[in-house]
Amino acid sequence: MKKSKLLMIILVFLSVVTLNAETKSQEIKRFVVSVGANYGGAGRVRLKYAVSDASSFIEVFKELGGTEKASCFPLYNPDSRIFYSTFNQIKQEIETANGKYRKTELLFYYSGHSDETGILLGENKVYYSDIKQILHQIPADVKITILDSCSSGAFTQAKGGQMKPSFMFDSSYDMKGNAVMTSSARDEVSQESDRIKSSFFTYYLISGLRGAADVTQDKKITLNEAYQYAFNQTLQRTQKTIGGAQHPNYNIQMVGTGDVILTDISKGNNQIVFDKKMQGKILINDENNVFIAEIDKPLGTETYFAIDDGRYKITNESDENLFETSITIEKNNTMAMDNSSFKQINPEKTAFRGTDISSENLEKKTPSKTILSTMDLTFSGYGAPISTISAANGNFIAYSGGKGGLLINNRVCLGVLGMGATYPTKREDFKDNNNSLYSDYPFFSLGFGGMMMEYYFFPEEIINFSLGLTVGGGAISLSKGNSEEDSSDNEDLTRPFFIMYPEAAVYVKFTRWFRMGASVGLILPLGVDGYGLDNSSLAGISASVIFAFGWF
Repeated sequence: MKKSKLLMIILVFLSVVTLNAETKSQEIKRFVVSVGANYGGAGRVRLKYAVSDASSFIEVFKELGGTEKASCFPLYNPDSRIFYSTFNQIKQEIETANGKYRKTELLFYYSGHSDETGILLGENKVYYSDIKQILHQIPADVKITILDSCSSGAFTQAKGGQMKPSFMFDSSYDMKGNAVMTSSARDEVSQESDRIKSSFFTYYLISGLRGAADVTQDKKITLNEAYQYAFNQTLQRTQKTIGGAQHPNYNIQMVGTGDVILTDISKGNNQIVFDKKMQGKILINDENNVFIAEIDKPLGTETYFAIDDGRYKITNESDENLFETSITIEKNNTMAMDNSSFKQINPEKTAFRGTDISSENLEKKTPSKTILSTMDLTFSGYGAPISTISAANGNFIAYSGGKGGLLINNRVCLGVLGMGATYPTKREDFKDNNNSLYSDYPFFSLGFGGMMMEYYFFPEEIINFSLGLTVGGGAISLSKGNSEEDSSDNEDLTRPFFIMYPEAAVYVKFTRWFRMGASVGLILPLGVDGYGLDNSSLAGISASVIFAFGWF
């Protein structure tokens, strides 16, 4: 009995040890230090977005990078004393974590001024040699350094000073498990933009980490994917800026296989999924019109993008056309978007300033405005019975008829309209003094019709408006008998005339196939002369009720 109890205790002990070992083998502890310094000392332009860039960097790793808040160290406009003391604290925490986790990682990000020997924290300088020594002493398994700074500050909003090699080009910087990413080459400036309220490099790096760089479509952004996306986009967007093209650099000294996963898009609270059929440049702005991200969307693949809950405006630049939509995304929500989610807009006229990202469009021509878009051209149609009343020079006239035609993009209609008078049917009902024909030709008929064109405003909304114009002809007839009598008694007198009929209508859409409307028009005949009638006898304001059936 004692032996069995002892055996049970041993088995429980071994199970706990094994469980702890397995748990440890699966865990990675990540630390992130994000430094932003807008001020680089006397004589240097104060940057606008270095601190906000550092904040964005640390937020994306808290949200998507598996980094706990306690392991994030944001340093905004620090002096050198705070910088050194923070890294001493991190060193101690990583030494403790190495005994509890399978692997430890350190990400060090810096955005601000620099010169040929170090980064500039206000009036203080931290030398590259000191940074290398600090990183060398920290016992993390993986150490990634990202520097959004450069070696020249000749232009406004350029980060840095003298054109000398930064420490990434020092051949002595060769350490296992290290990667260094810089925003520009050694003889280039790194630039920030008023339009995107960020540096170009960090803006595209963050966009990539949130999903834009996911080439393999596995919802995981690796170090190589993030760098490649930031490189391509930064180079493309800075080719025509004042500071010149930036060529981000990448130096990796890693042992082992595979790649370092920086972010996992599926960990985000909210995601936007862009459909396979979408393509082009996708721009995302928040409700304050601040740029959040820019995504190069290829045709044929879905693109996932992690985003905070809130209201956003999304623009799609595709084949020199602009499409736009506004969305509200709630927490723990995935929103699918395709081409039908957007409506086409006209390009906004802009002014250029400094190194604004919009300077890339200096050589682009504004597309000419057209009623119809040549993209996604759609066709449908409708038909509608109409009841109309008109007041013409003291005469009341009631019409019934119909209209209909081809709908293009649910916005423009090309069709026909026809109307016939249902009252009056007797000539004596008209208020005039010609009585010579009353007894011989007492019955009266009137009709008109022609080619019609309509333009619909806000066709996608429940309530929409239209303007229309019908141009055609009509006829007035006097007859001896009405249509129900013997045809031999129906000798008549007929006079044709020309007509224009402009009309404005408002519609309420009940379903995709039915809408009801009311319109106000102006009947304008020309050439009515005879039987005691003239143009003023028929001309007047009309009001109509319309029941439209089709596909809207």
